[in-house]
Amino acid sequence: MAHITEFRVDGLLGRTEPIHFNLERDVNVFFGENGSGKTTLLRILDAAMNIDAAAIAKLPVARAEVHIFSLSEDQTVKYVWDRKKKAGVPEDEQLALIDPLSLGATDRMRWAKLRQAETPAWRRFPERKPDSKPLTRWAHSFLPTTRLYVGDSSQALANNRLSDDQLDAVFTESLNRAWLLFNTRTVREVNAIQEDGLRAVLYSALSSKRDKVADPDVDPDDVYVRVRRFLERQAAAGSRMLGSREKFRERYKTDEELRRVVTNLDRVERSVEAAFAPTERFLATIQGLFSRGKTVSAHGNELSVILEDGNRLSVASLSSGEKHLLKLLLTAMNASENSVIIDEPELSMHIDWQREFVGTVHALNPSCQLIMATHSPEIMAELDDKKIFRI
Repeated sequence: MAHITEFRVDGLLGRTEPIHFNLERDVNVFFGENGSGKTTLLRILDAAMNIDAAAIAKLPVARAEVHIFSLSEDQTVKYVWDRKKKAGVPEDEQLALIDPLSLGATDRMRWAKLRQAETPAWRRFPERKPDSKPLTRWAHSFLPTTRLYVGDSSQALANNRLSDDQLDAVFTESLNRAWLLFNTRTVREVNAIQEDGLRAVLYSALSSKRDKVADPDVDPDDVYVRVRRFLERQAAAGSRMLGSREKFRERYKTDEELRRVVTNLDRVERSVEAAFAPTERFLATIQGLFSRGKTVSAHGNELSVILEDGNRLSVASLSSGEKHLLKLLLTAMNASENSVIIDEPELSMHIDWQREFVGTVHALNPSCQLIMATHSPEIMAELDDKKIFRI
């Protein structure tokens, strides 16, 4: 996990003065007129996080220095890219001018190595230890203006060749893939909680040491509901073992061993509810933002739209603004403590959504770092001046 702490860019779009910013841990907004270089700055940061020299070499910039704080290494790492720093491999001028498609296999390999040698590499300070695992990229998300039809990377889809139906299919697949990532982590966490809970129940039953049991005056109906929910997740007919609510209430007051068992199960269920809380917050947030009774429902690893009359539709049927909102919020939820880089988050969004966007994202994931370029005053309306960077 990582986030960007500082960067300096020289020669952005031919500028004579460098751009040097120290970023905030939570929210950062680049604001400026069209053509000022906001999107280019985002792409530079994305290239640094991807350690991608080819990507930054295509951008109008002379030099870039990006500082990244690594939680796993517990240190700040500096990456430097300089267009003047060549890799030092002799250039074969004649080969460089040849069309690679006209070359044989051997000469094509030479051509590829030559072109790679012409691209300056990102240099890291401090260097990684020789025995450490190679790092290909830092975890982060980049959402360009074409985000509806690309994955979690800077590689854009050639969407000019696809029909509207094909683009909708790409969006649906991309969104469900993001949901699958989030839902899988939640399910794994819940499974681990339940396994630990069952071990605790077994230990309590077999151990001579007696755990503290719940007070018999605790509302047995609340305990019954949570324990029933736990058993239903174990098997379709699991809750039948619990019996009726009335019989459970009578046994709970008099049977200490039952209270001992259900105390552990109740503790497990409370932990499970906490694990599912982010999912519930996400769905409740979407329902609160969408209009005309429309909401999003989760069925396993897929999301669908539920209309006010109860009909179910694909997420591809959503409006452009709704699609953007879902994509942005799901990406932020999956970001953990990493950076989320967004170009023009306001695209297709109602002004009220723009005003609430930053608060909504951090309500769902307060740990991620937002780095955004925008033209919208509403996105910045509630932000401190230190979080806004004029380009």
